[in-house]
Amino acid sequence: MKTKKITAVVLSMVMLLTLLTGCGMNKEKAIEQMGEALNAGYEMNSGKISAQMNAQVTLGEDSIPMELAIDGAVKDQMQTMAMKISGTIMGMPIDSEVYQLDGFSYTKDPSSEQYIKIQSPTAMMDYQKLLTLGQDEMVDLYIEGAKAAEDFAFAEEEKGLRVSFTMPQEQLEGMQQSMSSMMIDDIIPAMEEQMRASVKEQVNAMMESMQLDPETMSQDQLDTLIEQQIAAVVEMEKQLFNSLKISGINCDMLIENGVINDQTMKMDMEFALKGLVEALGVTETTDIPETCALSMEIHSLIENRNEDIEIEMPEFTSENVQEM
Repeated sequence: MKTKKITAVVLSMVMLLTLLTGCGMNKEKAIEQMGEALNAGYEMNSGKISAQMNAQVTLGEDSIPMELAIDGAVKDQMQTMAMKISGTIMGMPIDSEVYQLDGFSYTKDPSSEQYIKIQSPTAMMDYQKLLTLGQDEMVDLYIEGAKAAEDFAFAEEEKGLRVSFTMPQEQLEGMQQSMSSMMIDDIIPAMEEQMRASVKEQVNAMMESMQLDPETMSQDQLDTLIEQQIAAVVEMEKQLFNSLKISGINCDMLIENGVINDQTMKMDMEFALKGLVEALGVTETTDIPETCALSMEIHSLIENRNEDIEIEMPEFTSENVQEM
C-alpha cells in the first residue's frame, strides 16, 4: 500500500511538471525570442561596451597567443566613439586609445602622446550594413542554426533567458558566403574610395612639407603609384575574404528585456596566408605557411543601451594631432 502511495505521488509530480513545462518556455519559444532579440539588437544607437578576447593564431607550427580587453562607449550609430584597448600579443603589451568624431578616427601613439588622425573607416557607411554585414538573412541563419543544432539549450535565469548552441555546418557556410559577399561587394569598395582620398592627401602633404619640386615626379606618375598601391591592398583584402573559412561557431546569449546585452562567442576560422602575401608582390614565399588559423573566444557586455550617454573625448589640437 505504501509503495502504491509513493508511486501515485511521483506520477502526480511528473504530470504537474509536464503541464508546467507545456505552459512555460520550450525550444520553439526560446528560438523565437532569440530571433526577436537579434533583430532588436541591430537598433542600438548608443551604449557602453566592454569585451574580453582570448585568441590563438596558428601559423604553420607556430602558435601566437592574444589577450585583449576592450572598454568604451559609442553613440550616433557608431559615428562617435571612444575605445581603450589593452592586452598582450606574442607577449608584447598593447595599450591603445581610439576615438571617432566628426568623420575622423584618432589613435593615440603611446610613444609620442600624439593622436594619429585619419578619415574614419566607418564614415559614410550604412550603419545597418555594418552591424548585419549587409545581409538581412544573417538573423535567419542564426535561427535556422539554432533549430538544427543538436546541442541547443535554454534556461530561464534571474536576468533573462539564456540560449546556447553550436552552429551546424550548413549555416556556417551561409554565414561565410554572406560575410564574403558583403565585404567584397560593399565594404571594400567603400573603403577603397576613402583610402584613395586619404593617400592622395597624405602624399600631397608630404611633398609640400619636403618642398619637393613637382617636376621631380609628375601628378600622373604620383596617381599611378597611388593606384598601384591601392590595387594591391584591395586585391589582398578580396583574397582574404574569398579564402575565409569558418570552421566553428558556438554561441551563448543572455536575452534580457528583449535584447542581447551579454554574450560569449567562440569562433574558429582560417584563410590562405600565402596568397595574401603574394598579392602584395612578394615572390619568395617558400617559408610562408599556406594558411593562417584563428581560434578565439569573445565575451561582450553592453550597458546603457540606447540611453543618452556622454562620451569623454580628449581635446584634439594642432599640437597633439598628427594628420596622416
